[in-house]
Amino acid sequence: MEHHEYRYYKDKEHRIFRIHVERDENPWNPRTDMDGNIGTMFCMHRRYDLGDNTGYQDVEGLKRAMIQELGIPMKKIRAYVKRGKANIALTYNRRERQWEIWGEYSFLGKQQYGLYCAAPDVEWLDDDLIDGITLKDLQKIANDNLVMLPLYLYDHSGLSMSCADFGDPWDSGQVGMIWTTLDRVKAERPGKQTKEEWVRLAKQDMTAEVKLYDKYLQGEVYGYIEEKQTEDGRWEESDSCWGFYTDTFDPLCELADEIWGPGTHTEELQKAA
Repeated sequence: MEHHEYRYYKDKEHRIFRIHVERDENPWNPRTDMDGNIGTMFCMHRRYDLGDNTGYQDVEGLKRAMIQELGIPMKKIRAYVKRGKANIALTYNRRERQWEIWGEYSFLGKQQYGLYCAAPDVEWLDDDLIDGITLKDLQKIANDNLVMLPLYLYDHSGLSMSCADFGDPWDSGQVGMIWTTLDRVKAERPGKQTKEEWVRLAKQDMTAEVKLYDKYLQGEVYGYIEEKQTEDGRWEESDSCWGFYTDTFDPLCELADEIWGPGTHTEELQKAA
C-alpha cells in the first residue's frame, strides 16, 4: 500500500481528514495473542513454528490429548478395536494366553501385516492401541464429538495456510490439522441445533480461524494513520490504529468505512472540501 493513496472525509464541523494505510509490521498473532479460538491448531514442521503451542511432539501425543479432553475411557477404545472397526485388530490367543495386536508395520522399509505386539494383560497394550488407531478411528469412537480439518501449507516466497489442498506437490503439503469438540462449539454458540448442524458450524468456525491465520502468515494485516488538515493547509497526525485483518482487496476503503462510515469519504480532496 503506497503512502500517497488517501481517502478524505469532512466532518460536521467542516474539518477535513485523510487516512492512508500501511502494513502492520508487528501484528498480533491470532493463535497466541487473541482469545475466542474454538479450534486447536496442531502443526509439525522442521523449520517453522506454526499454529498453537500445544506441546504435542507427534500425532500419538495429539491423540492422547484428544482422548483426555473427550474423556474417552480405554475400555471404549478396546471395544471398538475388538469389533473390527479399526485398521488394527485386538484378539486373544488362548493357546499362548496373551492379547495380541495385529496390523500393518514397517520392517526394513517395507509395510507388512502381522502380529506386532502382545501381552498377557490387555491393559498393558493400551499405549500400543492408541498408537495404532487412526484419527478417523478416534473420531468414530468419540461419536463425531471430535471435529477435524486438515491443514495444508504452501511455502514459496512466503507462507500460506489453508484447509484445502493447494494442489502443488513441490511447494505444498499437509502440515497438520485443526480440531475441536462439539462441546467447545456449543459453549461459544448458544442455541439448539441438530448434530449435523453443530458439526457444520464447527468446521465453519475452524475454517475462518485458518483464514485469519493465513492473513497473519502472509502479512495481510494493516493499520491506518489519520491526519487532519490545518488552517494553513498542512496535515498533522490526529489518530492511528493497527492490527486490522481486512476482508476485502481494498484495505484503504475498508478501513475508511470502519472509521467514518460507508459512503462518507472520497478519494479526491476536492470532493471532500
